This record gives sequence, C-alpha cells and structure tokens, in this order.
Amino acid sequence: MDAFHYSGLRGPGAAQARTRVAEIGFTLVEVLVALAILAIALSAASRSVALSSVSAAEAKAHILAGFVARNRLSELSARQFWPPVGTTEGSEQQAGVDFAWQMSVSATPNPDLRRVEVRVLSTDVRPRELERLVGVVANGG
Repeated sequence: MDAFHYSGLRGPGAAQARTRVAEIGFTLVEVLVALAILAIALSAASRSVALSSVSAAEAKAHILAGFVARNRLSELSARQFWPPVGTTEGSEQQAGVDFAWQMSVSATPNPDLRRVEVRVLSTDVRPRELERLVGVVANGG
C-alpha cells in the first residue's frame, strides 16, 4: 500500500503531487545531522555556563579575601597596635565563607615603622593564596 494513498490524491496529477509532498520533508540522514549539530552546540553552551559559574565563584572568593586582608591591616591601624616582629595566623569569616590568614611583621630601617604582609588563603584541602596585601604600620606611642 502506498504511503500517500491516505492523502486522497488520485487521478492523473496524483503522482506529481505525491512527489512534491515527498520532496518537502526531510530525510532521516538530514534529521540525524541536524540533531548531531544541535547536540554539539548544546554541549558547548553547557560547558560555557559551567565555566562562567566557576569563574564567578572564584571572583567572589578573591573579593572576600581582599576584605579579610584589608580588615587585618585596618585593625592594626584603628587600635594603634604596635605589632611585634614575627608571624601570626588566624581565620576569619566573610559572607559565610571561611578564610585562613597569615600576617608577617618585619622591621624596617626606620625604627618607628613596621612592614606588615597579610596573606589570605583558601580553606581547601590544598590551600592556595587568594590575596596578598602589604602595608606599613607606624608606632603611635
């Protein structure tokens, strides 16, 4: 039975009409090629979205780490604290994210100034430096 028999096309022009109807549609190969192209495009788009979300999280971590570093230096200045030479460590939370910090204080040629370097680290299994800030603290006393 002819697939186009249901269309009601009969008579002398029916063969030409059936041929035109068949030419309008897509072949299975064309549909499969289109689906393959669509699958490649969608996988590239999903990878792009995943990378952008990772980049946004990384940017957020660096910004918050900058706040932690500036807080450490600002606290020394605000309390007019003369820090001893050496290294101290601690942790601080910003926007619900925990950060570890290390503050290294060293002497300078001027006895009334101290160099302070603050490093803020991630709290991952393998910590990495997110921010480093260097400042100078004056002896207020």
